[in-house]
Formats: sequence, structure tokens, C-alpha cells
Amino acid sequence: MPTATINTWSVKLRDGPDGKLLPGFVPMRAVVEVKADDGSGWLLVAADIDGERRLGFVDGCYVLVDLDPLTLTIPAAPPGGFAYDVVLAAQEASRKLHIPASVALAQWALDSAFGRLTPPASNNPFGIEAVDGQPSVVARIRQVADGKWTFVQARVRQFASIAEAIDHHMRSLAAAAAYAQARLALPDPNRFADAIAEVSGRDPRYGAALRQIIRIYNLTQFD
Repeated sequence: MPTATINTWSVKLRDGPDGKLLPGFVPMRAVVEVKADDGSGWLLVAADIDGERRLGFVDGCYVLVDLDPLTLTIPAAPPGGFAYDVVLAAQEASRKLHIPASVALAQWALDSAFGRLTPPASNNPFGIEAVDGQPSVVARIRQVADGKWTFVQARVRQFASIAEAIDHHMRSLAAAAAYAQARLALPDPNRFADAIAEVSGRDPRYGAALRQIIRIYNLTQFD
């Protein structure tokens, strides 16, 4: 399991996500072992407290986690797999924007654990941040830098529907300057998945995880 370093003043563990505080403190710069990460922003860790090894949950904003250099965990699909409205929205946007639906669907699955981790009331499975004047909710989103990752509290944009969010996301892939180099890989969905993983702030394992999801669920059938 990966290790993590406490990156704030001493913290208390909890008995569950946002649960009851447990006795004792974990000091700043202490190294803990990450036992479970469901993507919600709360991590189950093992830490040394008062000479004892204890388990508890910590807010992911308070730790820097070492990247596993080999794999990125692929979320398990719910019964029924990909939701019909998500597939339909990706295919409709793909027809207009010429971005492979398979890549957008793989991003939806990976970024939101098949929708389960979409911030409540946001219809925003991609963690798209809001700008001034846009409706938003506050949520924890994962951030990667210098070979480590953490969670940060961010204002994520609210969309009226999942279809609107997918259309907005795919328009960004099709037109935003940040993805100009990645678009040279089109129309190949696997090469495009690798290329968008190189955009600043992405987990370096992101492209391989997208390709794995595309393969496992045969998502090119929707292109």
C-alpha cells in the first residue's frame, strides 16, 4: 500500500469518513500507510500514535500520498455498467465535436467511479472547477504534483444535467488550447487517451487507466 506524509499541523484520526474524532494526534511530517482510498476524499490510514499502530480515517487534504508508479486503481462498474444517459450524451457530443465517445466515457468512469463520486447537486463527474459567476458546490478533488497526490477543497461547477456536463467537457477536449497537442493523436482513442494524460496536473498513470477501461468495457463500440 502507498505511504503518505501528514502535510499540516497535527491531526486526529476519525472512526469513519467525517466521523467521530479518535484519541491521540498524528504529528506533521509523520508517515502513515494508506489502507483504503475510495476517491471520496477520506483515506483509511494506519499511523503510529502514542507508541501504538492505529487505524482511522483522515481528510485527504491533510496528506501527501506517494504515487504507486505502476498502477492506478480502476473503479468497479455498478450493475448494468455504463448508464444509458451517459452513453447517449457522449455519443451526441462525439458526433458534433469529433472526440471519441469511448475516451469521454472512460474519463467519466475513472474520474467519478461510474458516477458514484460525482459531487452532490453538481451533475459534474469530471470535477470541472467553476469560475466567478458560475453556480458551484464545494467538493474535494484529487490533485497531482511532483510525484505525489492529495485532495484539495475546490468550487466545482454545477450543471443542469449530466448531458450538459459531458458536452462541456468534450467541447474543452475539442477546442481548448491545453489539449491542442493531444488532438494531434486523433482519431485514435488510445493514443488520444495517452495524450490527454500528459496535460498539466494529470496523474501520469491516467492514460494507461483510460486505455484499460476502454478495453475492458469495449467502449470503442460507442465511437
